Amino acid sequence: MTLAEIRQTIRRAIEADQIGTPVAVRWHLRLPSGSELEPLLADCLRDSEQVLDSAIRSVGLTPESPNVMSALATCANGRTVMVSVSNTDESPAAHVLLVGNRGTIRLEGSELFEPSDVSSDARFDNWSDCLRVGPLPQ
Repeated sequence: MTLAEIRQTIRRAIEADQIGTPVAVRWHLRLPSGSELEPLLADCLRDSEQVLDSAIRSVGLTPESPNVMSALATCANGRTVMVSVSNTDESPAAHVLLVGNRGTIRLEGSELFEPSDVSSDARFDNWSDCLRVGPLPQ
């Protein structure tokens, strides 16, 4: 499953009102060894803003090791985002959980996309800068 397909699945479920109002999203993405983690983590944060219909106001990073990076973010509307990306010798995979006020969407064990599937728009560049230095861009 590509990142674009994950986005599309989530968008369709929201549009079909399958889960009600999204209130939290959790991303756990496993990449091939040697992959860059920051760009994917930043892309998931950017996607989460769209899914949760709110700008992210605070982010806490936990660089657990050179091969694992996690972020816990809070949106302006109080909704939350958890992102964990890691390098692994195992097959790349995606586990995404979107929690709504009337249900959940769970994508588990999906074969993950090619790393080239990551966005490169201007907001992504700002998030990448934020992840390196800490405070959010204003």
